[in-house]
Amino acid sequence: MKLVNTLDIGLLSRCFLLLAIVPAVRAQVREHPLSIQPQTPIAMSGAHYQMIFNSQTNVMETVPNPLPQLVTLSQGGQLQFHTDLEPAATEFVEIASHGFNPAFPGAGVNGFIFVDFTGLPGIDSTASYLEPNGSISTSFYHDIVLTFKDAGTYSLDFNFSGVSNPFTVTVLPAGAGSTFFGGVFNPNVLYGPNTFVATGSPQSGYTFWLEANPSGSSSQPQAGSTDWYQVGTGAQGPAGPQGPVGPQGPAGPPGLQGQTGPAGPQGPAGTGLVSGSIVTLPATVTAPLNSKLIGTSDLIYLDTSSHPKTMTVKYYQMN
Repeated sequence: MKLVNTLDIGLLSRCFLLLAIVPAVRAQVREHPLSIQPQTPIAMSGAHYQMIFNSQTNVMETVPNPLPQLVTLSQGGQLQFHTDLEPAATEFVEIASHGFNPAFPGAGVNGFIFVDFTGLPGIDSTASYLEPNGSISTSFYHDIVLTFKDAGTYSLDFNFSGVSNPFTVTVLPAGAGSTFFGGVFNPNVLYGPNTFVATGSPQSGYTFWLEANPSGSSSQPQAGSTDWYQVGTGAQGPAGPQGPVGPQGPAGPPGLQGQTGPAGPQGPAGTGLVSGSIVTLPATVTAPLNSKLIGTSDLIYLDTSSHPKTMTVKYYQMN
């Protein structure tokens, strides 16, 4: 299906054109009823991107491209494009679908996307829908809003006058969205969906919970609750095996020397001189037992006053 509004004709002719087109669009919507699922009481997610195109080169002037390759929304979320031309001219835009992969295939899940065109002064908005592997093209509109009713992955392309800008939209199930940390649980607070809270204390440790009730709740988080899901719990696993012994580290520096210990007891008397030993004694001293005289000699030495002295000594050999 193709919606065309030329900008170089008068306002009256454009109004006649839209009056002829809009009923046909609405008729097609009635002929192909869309699966409308009830929304959960959580705010629908949305993403908004503003782009400026050059009507002479047909390329995007907002560089880097603000439209990411992957956009993530929750079911029922909306993706809005606000576009401008520089300089003003008559151009065409096309939104094309290159496929839809449903997250939960079933009756009524068809991947249809609601498309709303707005923004031309003096002309009513135009609405239609985009089927998988289909496309919608129209004359330039400032605002294009896509609403995604089915969870899954959409391969799309924003085509401006023949210049392709492909991107992917992942739609998560209804209820998915941003998470918030609400601190320690307080029963006086109504916690919205996807809110984390903690129970416990610094002494006993904290347990963390995720609000799962789409309407929110103030109930006490506890095991078995349908309002709260406990996060990151489970019995502690067994200890793992001991690892191998590591290599020996380098020797440390020597320690300080300890204090000298007390003197030990005196040991027993020795066995005496060894046989064959030579003993020198003054000649006036009695010979030791078990010895024999082997010679006599005179020793000359200096006394403490440095006077020369002579002493006769005898040499004994032990038996």
